[in-house]
Amino acid sequence: MSNENKGNSKLLAGIVIGSVIGTTFSLMDRTTRTNAKVKVQQWKESTNQLVHELKENPAQVKQDTSEKLHNLSDTMREIMNDSQSMFQHIQNTINTRTQDLKEIAGDFKQLYFQSKRQYQSIQHKLQQTKEQIGMNGNSSSENQLLPVVAQDHSLMEREKATL
Repeated sequence: MSNENKGNSKLLAGIVIGSVIGTTFSLMDRTTRTNAKVKVQQWKESTNQLVHELKENPAQVKQDTSEKLHNLSDTMREIMNDSQSMFQHIQNTINTRTQDLKEIAGDFKQLYFQSKRQYQSIQHKLQQTKEQIGMNGNSSSENQLLPVVAQDHSLMEREKATL
């Protein structure tokens, strides 16, 4: 006997012994024992009924089995089609919502840059007005502007590339 066969034999023996031990311990519980007895009895009755029907009318059993398999096949086909339709619907919804989010992000960027330009224009006009009326408004707190516009343009170009 080769080492591989010995290993398989030991594995099989271990599985059988483990199954026996597990079954023995589980049957120590009265509820489990009762449920097991009921299930075995149900299987026995259904098997006996099937054997009896098969002996009495094999053509009918064959036809019934064929119809059940046909119905099962039809049902599985419907389930598969419904699942594909549902998947397609979800995929379309996600694609639509993703496009909506991209548009919203683009609109938000555009609003940000417009607001920034308007703010800078107001700051510039305020500075001009101060200079015209002779106020020397060079203090750092009065002369604060938003970050450099060139950086915003490069950011916007990168975002366009990713969309």
